[in-house]
Amino acid sequence: LVPEHIQNAIKNAPENLSFPGYIERDELRDAYCGCDLFAFCSYEETEGIVVLEALACGIPALVRDIPVYEGWLDNGKNIYKAKDFKQFVEKAANILDGTLPDLTAYGLRIAQERNLTAIGEKLIKIYQNENIFPRS
Repeated sequence: LVPEHIQNAIKNAPENLSFPGYIERDELRDAYCGCDLFAFCSYEETEGIVVLEALACGIPALVRDIPVYEGWLDNGKNIYKAKDFKQFVEKAANILDGTLPDLTAYGLRIAQERNLTAIGEKLIKIYQNENIFPRS
């Protein structure tokens, strides 16, 4: 099911790139928590789960300025965004050297607002208001 151009890219990946496969939860958390900066340069994203995971671990985050983050991730308020490689380099350096303000507390708040318990509570209220699940 993997397109040929993707298979070729994987076969010819640079030596400093690895494909680890499935990672256990504890190992993944340790990897996030060992970071000085989470940089997510993807041009496309669906839900931003990895971004929320990084924010939940209190990691400074820098993402590409793409539409999926509009309305919930605000550049300079709870996260940093970059439009191109030059901005990624500049902002990453400024985050790491402390030139840019630390936004981790604000990012953590975003992650907490979107944790499973918070989302579940919002859904219950929606369902009750729509009489899908009557109040007991």
